[in-house]
Formats: sequence, structure tokens, C-alpha cells
Amino acid sequence: MNEILPVSIIIPVGRDNTTLLNCLKSLNAMVDKPKEVILVGKHAAIELPASLNINLNIKFMTTEPAISPSVKRNRAAQTAQCGILCFIDDDVLVPENWISVIVEHLKGNPRDIVGGPNRDFRQDYRYRLPSAIQENYLTEGLVSHKNLQSNLRTVGIHDLPLCNVSMLRETFIDIGGFNEDITYFLDDVEFNYIAVNLGYRLVMLSALQVQHDIRPAFSPYFYYKYKTRYEIGKVFPLYYCLYTDTFQIMLVLLSYIAGPLLILYGGYKILLAFGIIYFIAVIVSSLKYVKEYKLFLSLPLGIFITHIMVYFGFTFGLIRGIFNWHNLQKLIIQKKERFKRFE
Repeated sequence: MNEILPVSIIIPVGRDNTTLLNCLKSLNAMVDKPKEVILVGKHAAIELPASLNINLNIKFMTTEPAISPSVKRNRAAQTAQCGILCFIDDDVLVPENWISVIVEHLKGNPRDIVGGPNRDFRQDYRYRLPSAIQENYLTEGLVSHKNLQSNLRTVGIHDLPLCNVSMLRETFIDIGGFNEDITYFLDDVEFNYIAVNLGYRLVMLSALQVQHDIRPAFSPYFYYKYKTRYEIGKVFPLYYCLYTDTFQIMLVLLSYIAGPLLILYGGYKILLAFGIIYFIAVIVSSLKYVKEYKLFLSLPLGIFITHIMVYFGFTFGLIRGIFNWHNLQKLIIQKKERFKRFE
């Protein structure tokens, strides 16, 4: 085919040059090409070597290093020339028909916001373990982290991250762009929440599955999990509506009340029973990796540490959010403005 499609690909750049170059090479290998690829980030991060042989119309936007990815995406979207906006991260590798599938789907389904699974297929143990933890139904178990069993699936607001999402430009404008003030770990969920309440459909296609680098084990991955839940906890008193359907968060909240009561009236027997049930559940959830002995033996401990990081990260963040409620005043005003059409 080798067509130039009416698509603007927007990439917020914040990592080292290697991941960005690999991302651009994967875009260059697509059968069809976008009309433009907009790289937005600090100047040093988006410098490309003169020897790079890539047949893409690349445009550059420079920003301050501390600016969040949502600000970068919004600024690039304002200058984008095309009717279809595709957002990916700079550590993503796309399949060769990625852009063609997006265009074809949005032509027939203009009110869809579409993406695909983002998984890390690297076989190094440092990445295999975090990937296995992330896919596990006892931790996150999001659709976006698993192999999609069908060609198309309508998903929830937590299953369509901004590292691989596309939509019509008018959809992006109607929703109000990405929230530039909310935490980086919540901007995709808030955007999707508004979209669903305005009648848009969130869709995941198996053909849009991408390679997305995960943080390696051990400390980088576990610290990331702690940090994400800490940031979510800080704004949870205001944005609790985004997590009423999230089993893990609801279980954490329930534990604040049920935990002390069960210990008070049941003592060590309750703790022992819970420990046995938890141990069995973790082992059973790890059985799919039994043939990879190293992964199978370390996964239960990895799941346990992840639960600890998530629990205390969210708890400490929630405490800070409650005691610093005055710091949320700007977000309160913004939330009313962004949610006013359906609340």
C-alpha cells in the first residue's frame, strides 16, 4: 500500500535516545506512513543523529524538562495537522500495520477511542518477572497487560493507557484534552472516565498490540508501584469516583475497618486463616509459569512485595491527601469544570 495517511503521531520524549530511536525505527517500518510525527520534549532528548535513515515527516517541539507528558501531548495536539491523533510513548515498538488498523477502525467507528495491549516480550529475567507480576489477577490483571483473546474488546477506564491510544481530533477536543494538573499516574483514567460519560467507547484491538518496556526487577519496578499508588492516594479523596470499580483499591479501603475488627474479635486465628488462604491463592495464580522454575519460584514473593508496596503507597498517599486537602483546591475547581457536562 505505502500510503501517507492523515494521521499525526504524538510522542512525548523523556528518556534516553536509544528507546526513541528504536520507536522511530518501528514507525518507519510500517507499511503505511503518518503525515507527521511530532516529538515533544527537552531539546537534548529529541536530538536525532544525522546518520539516521528514516522516511518520516518528523517535527520537533521543545519544552522544559519538568513538564508532564500530558502537557507535552496537549501542546503537540494543538499544532497537529491531521484529523486522527495517535499517542504513544517513546519506549514503544509498533507492528507494521499499526497505523492502517487504526485508520480503518476509526473510519467505521468515529466515536471510538482505540488502543491495544502493551506488553514487554523481552525474555531477560529482569523483565519477565515484572511482566508476570503485572499480568497476575491478584495484582493488576489489566486487559492492557495480557494477550487479547478476541480481535476486539470493549474495555474499562483503567485498561486504555496513553502509551498506545488513538482517536479523532474532534473527540480529543470534545473531551477537553488531557488533564495537565492531575498526577501523571491518573491522567489516562480521568480522560477515559470523561470519555465514557460523554458516550464514547473505549476499544482494544489485538492487532494494535505493542512492545512497551517495563521497569526491571527488582527495586525500579517495586518503587514504581509504590510511587504510583502514593500519587493516586494523594488525590483519591477528590477522584474516588475513578476507582469505585477497582477491586484492589476497594479491598485496601475495607481493610482499614475490617482488619482491626477481625483481629480484635478473632485474634491470631483470623490472621493465620487469612495467611493460609493468601498463600494458596498466590501459588495457584503462579502455576502457569511452573515450567519456568526460576520465575515460578520467585513470582509468589514478587506478588507479595507488590501488594506491600501498593498497600502502603496508597495508604501513605491517602493520609497526605486528607491532611493537605487545601492543596487540592485547584483540582477541585478543575474537576467541576471538566465533569460539569455529566455530573
